[in-house]
Amino acid sequence: MRLYNTNANLIKIIKKNLHDKATSVVYFNSNIEDWFRTTAEVKQGCLLSPTLFNIFLERIMANALKVHEGTVRIGSRTITNLRFADDIVGLAGKEKELANLVDCLDKISTSHGMQINAEKSKLMTNDIISFTTDSRIGGKKLDIVNSFKYLGAIVTDEGSKPEILAGADKIKDHLDSKIRVMHSLVIDHISNEEVCDRIRRTIGPHDDLLTVVEKTTSEDSPAGHSSRREEERQAEKEMGNPAKG
Repeated sequence: MRLYNTNANLIKIIKKNLHDKATSVVYFNSNIEDWFRTTAEVKQGCLLSPTLFNIFLERIMANALKVHEGTVRIGSRTITNLRFADDIVGLAGKEKELANLVDCLDKISTSHGMQINAEKSKLMTNDIISFTTDSRIGGKKLDIVNSFKYLGAIVTDEGSKPEILAGADKIKDHLDSKIRVMHSLVIDHISNEEVCDRIRRTIGPHDDLLTVVEKTTSEDSPAGHSSRREEERQAEKEMGNPAKG
């Protein structure tokens, strides 16, 4: 962190309070075991851990690439690797160049107390001629593959065609499931009129909801009572027996 001009007091706080005096305990079956010191690696679950790890890994990569000259370029920029956290892809234009990159990363990582997982590290080329030189990590020879998955994407020695085809298959499967659902809805569809017929057969003759609301409003409101009283007076007049006020 000092190499990246981080404030000295901040470094002291992180080192002293979060790491030098860090302790942990195992809680199991409602029992708390003895406390013990934790001295290795960044703390799991700590909000600072991803940032601290990235700073540390950045220093390892910078030291490893000091003596490495890459030949892969995009425009005028040299690209030696792709990185996301600890998922790293090394890029080289020649077999010897790749072997040198692997060797540099292995040595620098070891000198910083880090180990590269040889089981998860693979070699791949898009050249028609395969590798003739062994690349090793921790003394273990790396396997040669024709494809690998990086951050969810399939990278192959044939370019992007397999990835496109795999994506197309996923889309097809998704559409097929949607079509099956749509067909089931169409087959089982019941019209509104059929629903109404079933209700009529179940409960017998009845007024529709709008008619019921209108009747209830008309009978219960003051306007409804006045209207009926006026109709009664009019009927009495016609019969020659006016109603008294």
